[in-house]
Amino acid sequence: MYLINRSKKIIPLLAFTIAVAGCSGQKSDEEYLTLAKASIAQGEANAAIINLKNLLSANAQNVEGRFLLGKSYLNLGLWISAEKELERVYKKGYDTALVIPLLAKAYYHLGDLAGLEALLIQLDSFSEETQAILKTFTAIAYIKEESIEQGIIYLYDVVEVDYDSKYTELSKAWKQGMDNNISQAIATVDSILINSPEFAEAIEYKAYLFFKEQEMAQAAEYFGKYIVLHPQAHELRMMYAMALVYSEKYKAAEQQVDLLLVGLPNNPKLNEMKAQTRFALNDYEQAKRYAEIALRGNNSSVLAKVIAGVSAFQLNQLEVAYSQLNSVSNDLSYQHPAKKLLNALKFQLGYEQDVFAELSNVSNDQVDLETLGISASELFRLGKVAEANALLAKAAETAPDNADVLYQQGALKFFSGDNSAAGYFEKALEKNPELESAMSMLLLERLKVNDFEKALEIANNIAKDNPELSLSYKGIIYVRKNELDNAKKAFEQVLTINENNTGAYFKLGQVYELEKNFEAAIKQYQKSLNLNINLPLVVSALLRIGQDVEHRDSVRSYFEQFVKTNNSEFLSHIYLTAFYIVKGELDTAESIVSQGLVRLPNNIQLLMLKGKVQANNKHYDDAIESFNKVLKLNAFSPETLIAKSNVLELKGSFSDAIEVQKKGVALMPNSPVHKLQLAQLYIKNNDLKNASEILTELQLSDKPNIHIERLIGKVAFLNNDFSKAHHILAEVVKTINSEEVIFQLSTSLQQLNRSVEALAVIERYKKSGKAHNTLDLELKYAELLEKEQPNKALQVYMKILDKSDRHYSMLNNAAMLFLKQGNHQQAINYAREALAAVPDNSSVQNTLGLTLLAVGQNKEAERHLQQASTANQHNANYKVHLAQALFANGKADKAKSSMLNMNSKELNDFTLPRYQALTKILGIN
Repeated sequence: MYLINRSKKIIPLLAFTIAVAGCSGQKSDEEYLTLAKASIAQGEANAAIINLKNLLSANAQNVEGRFLLGKSYLNLGLWISAEKELERVYKKGYDTALVIPLLAKAYYHLGDLAGLEALLIQLDSFSEETQAILKTFTAIAYIKEESIEQGIIYLYDVVEVDYDSKYTELSKAWKQGMDNNISQAIATVDSILINSPEFAEAIEYKAYLFFKEQEMAQAAEYFGKYIVLHPQAHELRMMYAMALVYSEKYKAAEQQVDLLLVGLPNNPKLNEMKAQTRFALNDYEQAKRYAEIALRGNNSSVLAKVIAGVSAFQLNQLEVAYSQLNSVSNDLSYQHPAKKLLNALKFQLGYEQDVFAELSNVSNDQVDLETLGISASELFRLGKVAEANALLAKAAETAPDNADVLYQQGALKFFSGDNSAAGYFEKALEKNPELESAMSMLLLERLKVNDFEKALEIANNIAKDNPELSLSYKGIIYVRKNELDNAKKAFEQVLTINENNTGAYFKLGQVYELEKNFEAAIKQYQKSLNLNINLPLVVSALLRIGQDVEHRDSVRSYFEQFVKTNNSEFLSHIYLTAFYIVKGELDTAESIVSQGLVRLPNNIQLLMLKGKVQANNKHYDDAIESFNKVLKLNAFSPETLIAKSNVLELKGSFSDAIEVQKKGVALMPNSPVHKLQLAQLYIKNNDLKNASEILTELQLSDKPNIHIERLIGKVAFLNNDFSKAHHILAEVVKTINSEEVIFQLSTSLQQLNRSVEALAVIERYKKSGKAHNTLDLELKYAELLEKEQPNKALQVYMKILDKSDRHYSMLNNAAMLFLKQGNHQQAINYAREALAAVPDNSSVQNTLGLTLLAVGQNKEAERHLQQASTANQHNANYKVHLAQALFANGKADKAKSSMLNMNSKELNDFTLPRYQALTKILGIN
C-alpha cells in the first residue's frame, strides 16, 4: 500500500517553501556544493536543499548539485521530488553506482514497477553491488504490490548470487519472512543492523515483521526509528501511527495523525485513525465526525462504521447509530460488542422482526446463548410469544442442559399462563441449585396455585446456605397466606441479617399497608427509598398513600426533605413534582420542577417532565419551549419530538405538528404507533392523500391492526367513499365501539340509502351503556328519525336544546320538523331564534323562508330565500324554494327562468314534490 501516488503530483509544503525561498549573496558552485555536502553529512537535509536549489538556480547544468538535491529529497522521504531529480541525473550519465541505488529506492517507495523494470534492462552494465540493490528493491516492490511470485523470483536471484552486501542479507530476511520464518527473519535483520544501525530498509522491514506478528509496541518503535531517518515518508508515518493506535498509545498516535492530516485532510485511513484516537479518549462527537469523513473516502470501512455507529449511540443519536452498524452487520460476529449493540438498537427502534428473522436463519454454532436469550426476552416483552419460544428452542438445541436457558423457557411459560413452567424451573435448579432467579419463579409458580407446602419447602431448602433469601421467601409466602404477623417477623429477621435490604423494607411496608397501618408503612417505604433512590414501586406506594388527606402532609414533608438531602439527584425533584401532579396542583408541580432545573439546568429528564406538566396545564407555548431546550441538548431524541408534536396538536397547529412528527418518525421509521399518529395529524389537517399513503404502507408492512383499519375507514368516510367506509367500519365497530365510529358508520349507511340500518346501529350503541350521547351523534339520531318518526325526532331535538346552549343547527332542524308537521308558528319561532344567532347562515335563511312562505308572508320569504340561493348558487333545492317564492309574488317569468336547466336528481325528498308541482304550473317540460 502506497500513500503517495505519482498521478496526484503531490508537492509537500516543505519542498514548496524551499522552492520559493530567496538567497542572499552570490556564491560559487563549489561553495554551494561544499555547504550542501557539509549539511548532508550532519543530517541537515533541509539546509542542504536550500544551498542546492540556489546552486541550480544559478547553474541548472550542475549534475553533481542535482544528484545531491535528489539524494537530500530522498533522505527526507520526499520520494516524488527525489525521483524527478535522480532521473535527470541518470539521463545525464551520472555514475550509476551512486545514482541507481537511490533511484531504485525512490521507485520502490512510489510503487513504480515500470521504472524498476526499465533499470533492470541495463542490469549487466551495473556493478554487482548495484545489481544486488536494484534486484532487492524490485523484489520487495513487487511483493508490496501483491505480485508475490514475481517478487520471490527476484529475491531468490539475489540470495543465489549471494554477493557480499547488506542488501543480499536483507533479501535473505525477506525470503525467510515470505516462508513464515518470522523469528529467523527478525534475527537476520538484527544481524544487519549490528553493522548498519541506520539501514532504513532493514529497520522498515523489521517494523513490518513485528506488525505482522501483532507485536504493535515493537512495530511502533521501529516505524518511529524509520521516521527519524526519513521524516517526510508519509506512508511509513501512517504505519507508525497505526502501530501506536493498535498498541493503545492514543495520544502519541494522534500526534502523528495530526501531522499527516495537515497535508492529507481527506485521507480515509488517517481520518479513521483520528476517529479511533478520539473514541478511545471518549470524545464521541469528534470520533463520529472523523469516522464520517473517513467513510466519504472509503464507505466500505467496517471499523469507521463501527466507530461512527457506537459514537452516535453514545450521543443518543439512535437511528444514526442503527444505520451505521446495520450496514456492517454481516461483517460482525454475534459476540462482537457492536453486534450486540445493534441488536439492542433494533429492539429499541422497532426492528424486532429483523432480529428474529436473522437469528432464526443463522447456524447454531455462529450465535451465542446470551444473544438468543436476550432477544427472546425482548420479543416476549413485545408480545411476540411464538418468536420468543422459537429462539429459546434454538438455544436449547445448542445447550439443552444450560440452567439459564431452562430458566428462561420456564419464565416464558409462566408469564404465558402455561402450567408446564414449574418443570423448567425444577430442571434449571437441578443443573444449578444456586440459580436464585429460577428459585424465585418456582416459588411464584407454587404460590399461584396456593401450594404453600411446596413453596415453604423451597424456602427451607436454602435456609442454611442463604438464610436471608430463605426468610424473604417465607415472608412472601406468609403474605400470600394472609398470615401478616408471621410475614412481619420474617421480613424483620431479614433486616437483622442485612439492614440494607431495600426489598425487605418495601415488603414490610406492604404488610403494614395491608393492616391499614399507613404511618408504619410510610416509615418502611422511606427507609427503602433512603437506601436506593431508584425504586419506582416504593415511590408509587408513597404517592398512593399520600392521596389520603390524613397522610398527605406526612408524605409531602418526606419528599421535601428528600429533595434537600438529594438535591443533586434529578429523581428527588421528579418525586416531589409527581406528588403535586397526583394532587392535581399543576402550577406547584411546575414550580417544583423549575427549582430542580436551577440545580440541574441541563437535565433532560427534568426538562421533559416540565414540558409535560406545562402541556397538561395548557401552557402550550411554555411546554414547547421546554421541549426545544431538550432538542438543543439532543436533536436526535424521537421521544422529545413526539412530545412536542403532541403539544402542537393540542394547540391546533396541525401543520407544525406534522413537520415535527415527521422528524420523530424519521428517527424511528419502524414504529407503527408514531406513523399512525402522523396519519391522524394529516387527517386533522385535511391532507387525506398523505394520510392514505401512510396507512397503506402500514397496512402492507405491519401485522393486522384494528387502529390502522379504523383510520382507513375514517379517510374513506371523509373522502365520501361511503361504500368503502361502511365495509371497513362495520368490522372496526366490533372492536372500537366509539361514538365517532358509530357516527361515521351510521352516516355512511344513510348515504347508501340504508337509513333503517343506520338507525339500528345508533340504537344498539345507545342500549350498550357505553354511549356518551354527544351532540353530533344525537343530531344524527334525530335526523334519521325525521322521516319515519318525526315526533320522536322532535323529542330528541327538544332534549338537546334543553341540555345545551340552544345551538342554531338544532333550532333550525326543529323548525324544519315543525314545518313538515304543519306547526307553522313554532317553525317560525325556532327559525327566527336560529337566525338571530347566525344572521348570515344560508341554511337557516332557507328554513325561515320556507316557513314564511307556508303562512303567506311571501315578500319576506322571498328575501330570505334569495339570500340563501345567492350564497349557495349550486344548491338546486334552494333554487326551487326561491322559484316558489317568486311565483307566489307574481314573478312567474323569473321563477321559470330560475328553474331552467334544473337537474331533478339533485333534489332531496322534501323539495322534489315542490319542483314537480311548480314545473307543471309553469309549463316547464
